[in-house]
Amino acid sequence: MPVLGTCLPDELTRYIEAAGESANIDAKAPMAWDSGEASASLTKDIIALANCRDGGVIVLGKEESKSKQGQFVLVGLSEPQAASFETTKVATWVNNHCEPAVTLVCHRHEHQGRAFVVITVAEFQDVPVICTKQFEQSGAGKGTKVLLRKGAIYVRTPNAESAPLSSAEDMRPLIGLATTKRTDQMLAMFQAMMKGRPLIEPQPAVDLFGPEREEVQATLATELEGQVGRGAWTFVCHPAQHRPDRWSDATTLRKVIEKSAVRLYRGFPPYSRDTHVREWGICDRMFEDAFGLTHSGLFVANRLFREDGLEYRSPWQPGPDFAAGQWLDFKLNLSVVIEFFLFLSRFAENFEVGEEIVYELSAQPLAGKRLVTMDGNINLDPTEPCRASRFRRTGKVTLEALRASWEERCAKTMHDFFEFFPGTAISQETMKAWIERAKERKF
Repeated sequence: MPVLGTCLPDELTRYIEAAGESANIDAKAPMAWDSGEASASLTKDIIALANCRDGGVIVLGKEESKSKQGQFVLVGLSEPQAASFETTKVATWVNNHCEPAVTLVCHRHEHQGRAFVVITVAEFQDVPVICTKQFEQSGAGKGTKVLLRKGAIYVRTPNAESAPLSSAEDMRPLIGLATTKRTDQMLAMFQAMMKGRPLIEPQPAVDLFGPEREEVQATLATELEGQVGRGAWTFVCHPAQHRPDRWSDATTLRKVIEKSAVRLYRGFPPYSRDTHVREWGICDRMFEDAFGLTHSGLFVANRLFREDGLEYRSPWQPGPDFAAGQWLDFKLNLSVVIEFFLFLSRFAENFEVGEEIVYELSAQPLAGKRLVTMDGNINLDPTEPCRASRFRRTGKVTLEALRASWEERCAKTMHDFFEFFPGTAISQETMKAWIERAKERKF
């Protein structure tokens, strides 16, 4: 059953026209994704399908026939209902209620003049999916109904229903599936060893931070009024292990930022009392800076190129002048990178010993920009225009290694960045000296 990536139209039609429900196919009457009771009920089915061999699909827009039990009528969804099922939004909510994360895609498909949504759910990767957050429905005079039970492992029953495991016998197929996955990995490794080949690299994990990052970056683009595309630094860091509720409330997120913030030159990130609370976490904007921090520990920040709004006038006369957007200041951008790495070293302190931290920093667009200095004490002639469109560096490091090496990583990154501008010859040792000056506030 193809449940990953983009499904072909014929496949979606086949799912919609399927006669009834099965272990891998579920049908639902018209509904909207409400991030509430309806979503919780659907999340139970999504978790159950993730715990099935080959995963499964949920077709939204099929109503059970009142005259023929087990038969369904294709009624479709209204436009607002269909539009509410956006993959990133649905996946984020689902994965905030289970662990490990589920991989799913929401497909909209027109059939017989009606709109349907088909949710494809992938089989779990390594270990079965467990519900990690309770969700209850309260009704007047009806008591409380548990729609999602914390600690439950939902599976599909022989009656094509989603229910928690209730006996050791029910658990056997799930254990068998998980064991098979481990066995396949071991067999592949031994086969490679016997044939003298390098051990097979494990398949890359699904980028569980990807949908969150897209959502945060879209928010920051709005906060910065669409100016990011003109020119900006982008900073990203997060723990290697995705845990949806690492920091479950806005108060904790604020404390993390407050504890990690750097104030050397302009301050990073731009934290204030008016930090906005979003469904995914918190964000803030101040002048050319904006940042977001999610409940899973994903940090994203943008810093606009300040030089894009200023003309360069040489502190020496006569000297070349450059129009706004055609230059970058050496000292200013040096401080930007130093502040990020110092923040990164403090941010990492919020994680457990031994955890790995992933980071990325990039700057774009660069093509046509010259590197100059506004400081008369720095001996740097304007460079030739940069020929590259983008600078990007990534890394993955444990908390302990970052503590010991952040200055070295920072110096190497700055050296690599300035090399993009023809004519610069600044050694890493010089970069390290600048870092020490910045730490001592002698910048």
